[in-house]
Amino acid sequence: MQTFRRIAVLGLLFSTLAASAQVRVWQATLTLPTYEEDLPDPNPPFDQFTNNKFNYPYVLRENLTSRRTDHDWRAIYLENEYLKCSVLPDIGGHLYTCVDKISGQSMFYANTSIKKADVGYRGAWAAFGIEFNFPVSHNWLEHLLRHQM
Repeated sequence: MQTFRRIAVLGLLFSTLAASAQVRVWQATLTLPTYEEDLPDPNPPFDQFTNNKFNYPYVLRENLTSRRTDHDWRAIYLENEYLKCSVLPDIGGHLYTCVDKISGQSMFYANTSIKKADVGYRGAWAAFGIEFNFPVSHNWLEHLLRHQM
């Protein structure tokens, strides 16, 4: 019984080491053309009975511009023998790209630029990648950059 237990532990240890050796995770910078957003009004609407959206204490982000600049975004890459994926943590943690390494095909379309539209509850929202929003679809804090919190 003791020998069986040792063999089982060694087998589990070797299988864990072999599985972890095949996965790579690293951080890099991804430069994407990004349409800038002006600063939001620092005084959000307070009265919930107005015609405006009630989102106090959060500001409305409706000052979109057509100024395009190249922006360096932090990207986290995950890769194994089948997939190579990238996540953009500073823009809400969207899964930005995912490539099937066997076929060489992207699993979904990756926008080549970041351009926000006034479609979110608080205004600015960008359509790119996969946004994980389960069980609540969209909320007041969606697409917040870290420095805006």
